[in-house]
Amino acid sequence: MTALTITKSILTTDVALSLCQAALGHAKHLKIAVCVSVVCPSGRLLASANMNQAPVLSHSIATKKAITAAAFRLPTKEWQSRLADRTHILLALQSEPDFSFIGGGLPIIIADDVVAAIGISGGSEQQDIDCATVALRSIP
Repeated sequence: MTALTITKSILTTDVALSLCQAALGHAKHLKIAVCVSVVCPSGRLLASANMNQAPVLSHSIATKKAITAAAFRLPTKEWQSRLADRTHILLALQSEPDFSFIGGGLPIIIADDVVAAIGISGGSEQQDIDCATVALRSIP
């Protein structure tokens, strides 16, 4: 019998928390209040943070963005162009409780493996994307 070993990178809780801090720092710089969610590849929450005054629905939207980015290995905004002329598929995906096509969800890919994903909600779509991008650039 041949043994098979698979080695995968993981995102630690400490790094997930530092991603939240980096995103919150950028949101403060932009003078907006956001919610941040970081999920593992299977969509389980690793870390989250909600700023005071963030819109009430932003927490669940941020989590949906993170889950979508992890599940499909794509930034959530990509779905807008991919499904621009395929509204029947977009409507079907929108009926999924953890799907979001709103920008602000980014996968975290290391050595071609999705190790986590981040979702931001509370600002404009571009501000959410910017906060997520700044957070990813902070990964050591």
